Amino acid sequence: MGVPLKPQDVDRVGIRSITLQDIKDAKEQGYRWKLICSAYKENGSVIAKVAPERIDVRSPMFGVDGTTSIVQFQTDVLGLLSLVEENPGPETTAYGLLADFINAVV
Repeated sequence: MGVPLKPQDVDRVGIRSITLQDIKDAKEQGYRWKLICSAYKENGSVIAKVAPERIDVRSPMFGVDGTTSIVQFQTDVLGLLSLVEENPGPETTAYGLLADFINAVV
């Protein structure tokens, strides 16, 4: 997004507060809990957070399990655009770690 962002700039909430009852209630209502990373620009700044969210069965994120990951972009022309990486191997993970390291030290 063209704006430097450090880990301490990201609002983080873990899954510890989600109870078994929360999970059961979500399932009965057609939802799943997912730990979601989100970011958007506002007044030239990037607002970023990681937090649990209830995801509707109609969302492409609903079926993402295991090591599969998804990234979604809200676009002005295409609407919501989703990219799914199914079960990345060690090479993909190693590449991601290397890219993160390079970005952190540069």
